[in-house]
Amino acid sequence: MRNRFAALILVAALAGCQSMDADTAGRTLGGAGVGAAGGTVIGALAGNWGAGAGIGALVGGVGGVLYDQWSKRDAGAREDAAVPDDDDEVGAPIPLAKP
Repeated sequence: MRNRFAALILVAALAGCQSMDADTAGRTLGGAGVGAAGGTVIGALAGNWGAGAGIGALVGGVGGVLYDQWSKRDAGAREDAAVPDDDDEVGAPIPLAKP
């Protein structure tokens, strides 16, 4: 029963990654790998390396997705700031306040 549950979780995780673009998938898997490695070390020190690896992979994967979303939002904000819209008046004089 335990093996079936683990297989079901693995299939669900792989199906979820199928709809991701390459950047998101790479950052998610990279975060999960680093999290699993760190979780294994901490789990081994605490006495259960398997649980540590699983928890670390989960936290690292979520961190990778969050970082991906933040970096895409940040890149979009920088692009919007660098390119003026058609509504912006480029080159219009700035009125100066009189003393």
